[in-house]
Amino acid sequence: MADLILIPVVVLLLCKISYNKTGLNRDYLSIETTQAMRGVMILDVVLFHFCLDYLNVNQKLLSVCQGDDAVKIFFFLSGYGLIYSVKHKGDAYLKGFFSHRLVKIAIPLVIAAIPHIFLFKHTGVYYLANTPLTLKTMFELFFHNGYTIVYNAWYVVELIVLYVAFYISFKIAKGDFERGVNITVLLTVLCMIGFYMLYLKQNWLHMWYFSTWAFAFGVIWSAKEEQIFKFIQKHFNLIFCVSILMVSFLAIFRREIMFQFSANNYIMSKSMILGPFIVFGIIVGSMKFKLGCPVWKFLGKISYELFLIHGIFYNELRGGDIYIKNDLLYIVIGVALSIAAATLLYYIDRFILKGYFKLIGKKTKEESKQNG
Repeated sequence: MADLILIPVVVLLLCKISYNKTGLNRDYLSIETTQAMRGVMILDVVLFHFCLDYLNVNQKLLSVCQGDDAVKIFFFLSGYGLIYSVKHKGDAYLKGFFSHRLVKIAIPLVIAAIPHIFLFKHTGVYYLANTPLTLKTMFELFFHNGYTIVYNAWYVVELIVLYVAFYISFKIAKGDFERGVNITVLLTVLCMIGFYMLYLKQNWLHMWYFSTWAFAFGVIWSAKEEQIFKFIQKHFNLIFCVSILMVSFLAIFRREIMFQFSANNYIMSKSMILGPFIVFGIIVGSMKFKLGCPVWKFLGKISYELFLIHGIFYNELRGGDIYIKNDLLYIVIGVALSIAAATLLYYIDRFILKGYFKLIGKKTKEESKQNG
């Protein structure tokens, strides 16, 4: 029954989709294009989380929606965007990096933590600790298992770490773009290894390490974009066919592959071997196809807030106080409430950020006058 949710999703994907018959889209990773792409990816993540723990593993919905693949796209776009910005703005992009760029990630995270704290206080249980939420349990479960106060915020914490790695890299490079890129990639790989070691030694969640490489992939793609685009343009038909075959193979046989390996080996093989084909295939596909449905652009606009808030609903709608038995109803109500809450959170974040940047702007003007 839950598989019926795929029907409107497919309709929305096909609605107003455009195909470039004459060549490749040069704006395949523009702000407008990536916003729609983020919209599709965040819905993938949300549906994946809603069906991961609560639905029958044989349902097609779980096979089609794979949140870890979508998160790889998010990491790719973040790495791509940072390098694109520093490539066009130079070292000026690094000025005020923490007070301007990172604060856009941190403030929504702090705001999203408020309802999560109320939730954990209400239930009296914080994750696996079976004890009320306290600062002690919060820090213990983070350092021992990688759990965060906001559901799924491991991605946000890791993204902040990678942003800091990017900043350090280009500070060390001192204006040498190629060197900055190389150091960023190196530090990203070291972060991935570090998260993997925490997974082995500290029992951290496997999510912390298996998508990190996509950030480095985005960094390299952005740095070498002209060469990559020309190569794909020259061999597009072959590359596109191979990408479609690999993605189709994974979509059809992912469950069979999973049951042939242990969970850890499956995660490693899918993320490190098949994962790059998925990311590459989606990016190459955007060179020919463009999503025109405004729904995807809207979801892309609130994608960060939706990522932060939807965990409350997939847990609580089948929790202690509320339990929606019907799978389809559970998903429809859960997704609708998640989108509504994310929209509200988005406007709250924009209001706070607007006030923050207004305050920062005044301080900057005052400092300029004093220095002048």
